[in-house]
Amino acid sequence: KIVLKTGGRPIGLTDDDADWMGWARSKDPLVGFPWQTSSDRVTTGIWMWSEPITVKSKDGQEYDILLMDTQGVFDEHTTPQQWSILVGLGLISSSCLIFNLSSDLQEDQLNIFDKFLQFGLLALQDQVNESDSSVETPFQKLVFLIRDWSNTQQYALGSGGGDNFIQKKLEIKPHHKDAHKRVREQMHKCFEKVNCFLLPNPGSAAFELNYNGATANCTLYLAELEKSILELMNPNEFPLKKLNGNYLTGQDYLTHFTLYCNLLSSDKMPDSESFYQIASRSCNSVVINKCIDKVNEELEKVLATRPFFKEDDLLQLQEDILRKAS
Repeated sequence: KIVLKTGGRPIGLTDDDADWMGWARSKDPLVGFPWQTSSDRVTTGIWMWSEPITVKSKDGQEYDILLMDTQGVFDEHTTPQQWSILVGLGLISSSCLIFNLSSDLQEDQLNIFDKFLQFGLLALQDQVNESDSSVETPFQKLVFLIRDWSNTQQYALGSGGGDNFIQKKLEIKPHHKDAHKRVREQMHKCFEKVNCFLLPNPGSAAFELNYNGATANCTLYLAELEKSILELMNPNEFPLKKLNGNYLTGQDYLTHFTLYCNLLSSDKMPDSESFYQIASRSCNSVVINKCIDKVNEELEKVLATRPFFKEDDLLQLQEDILRKAS
C-alpha cells in the first residue's frame, strides 16, 4: 500500500528556521508521519511525504528530496517475503536508504538484502559485458541507523563510531559461512557507500504510552540525531537518484517507481531476472525522455527565430537534432 501523506508539515523541513530541530520548543509534540509508543504497528506499507524538500548546493543548484517511510519489517504481521518486498522497493527507488534498527545489526537483517544484491550483480555484469567505460554500482547509499546503542566504549555514538562498526561488521572473516561471505561481497560491489549512525536510547520518557514526542528530556538523543540529520541531508554530498549513470527527473522517477510497484504487487516474490528486466525498461524510458526533452529544447530555439519551414528543411533539421540528442 502506497500512501501520500498530506497536511501537518513537520517543523523546519521546508521553512528557513534556524531552530529547525525545535530546541526552543522542547515541550511541543512531534508531528509528521504517524507514530505512537506501542507494541502495535502504526505504519503499514509505504508512506511518502506529499511535499518535496528543496535544498540548494554550494554551486547554486536546487534539488528535491522525497521522504519515504516504510513499515517495520520484523513483526508478526509480515512474512519474510513481504519484508523483502518492502526493503527491495525502498532500496531500488531510493538514492539513500536508511535501514532503522534497534541495538545491533544481526545476520538475518543483513541477509534480507540478498535477493536485491543478486539483481545488482546482474546489472554490474551487464555493464562489464557491454562497455569498457567505468562501471557504476547499481545502488547508491545505504545507511544503517542503529538506535538504543549501548556499546559506546567500543564504538562511539554518531557517524564516527558507526562507520567503524559497519566496516568491522562487513569484513569477511574465515569462520563465516558461504551465505555470510556472499552478502558482504555483494554489498561492497553493489553500493557506492555504506555508512552507519549510532544513536543513544532516547530516555525513559519515550517509553510512556502517552509520550507525544516532546524532546525536553531527550537532550543527548536529540543532539546526536541533529548531527546525523545534518550529515545525511548535506546538499553538497546527498546522492542524487540516478539509473545507469543518468540522473532522474521527477517524471523519470515516477516511471521508475511505478514499474517496480507493478512488479512487486503480486504475492509471489520476483526473481533477479525480473528485476533486471524492469531496470532495463526503466533505464530505456529515462534515456528516451531525455532525448525527447533535448529535441523539444532545440526545436523551440529554432522556431523562435524561424516559425516556418519547408518540409525537406524541417526533416533535415529533425535529423540534425536527433543526432545531437543521441
